Amino acid sequence: MVDRRSRDELDGLQGLGRLADEMVFALGRVVRGESSDESDAAVFSEAKRLFESIAESSLIVERDPVEGAMFNRQGYRDAAEFVQTHAGGAAVEQYAAHLADLVGRLVGPGGITDDERAEFGELRNFFGELGEATLSRAGALTQADDAPWPQLRQATTSTY
Repeated sequence: MVDRRSRDELDGLQGLGRLADEMVFALGRVVRGESSDESDAAVFSEAKRLFESIAESSLIVERDPVEGAMFNRQGYRDAAEFVQTHAGGAAVEQYAAHLADLVGRLVGPGGITDDERAEFGELRNFFGELGEATLSRAGALTQADDAPWPQLRQATTSTY
């Protein structure tokens, strides 16, 4: 049985993982030069909003998530921590603002340059790593502390 704290954490990871997954596919279309549709624009807007929130000096998240909201407090915190690890020594707020501006270029009309296309490829990798991290954390949260079966170990030598 999962306690409330773990359930809230899983809810946040689910929203963040869903955004990461959708961004990987949408940015893949951008990098390949394919046209984006309305669903891609909605995903880009959500990612932009997330980065803008992280870029603010104080983040206020509603106590209870609004119906249809992608993130809860835990999801925002996880995203902010992930941005911090990728800031490369820059201030988290500045790096998040840069990411918001970058994604914002995809929300409105207009094309992108070849240099921007390379930067969107890097952003796609960022979301790929974010997706892997959320999947890994979600898996750890759902594992029982005391499994009823013996732990499996991988063989270290071959018998062939």
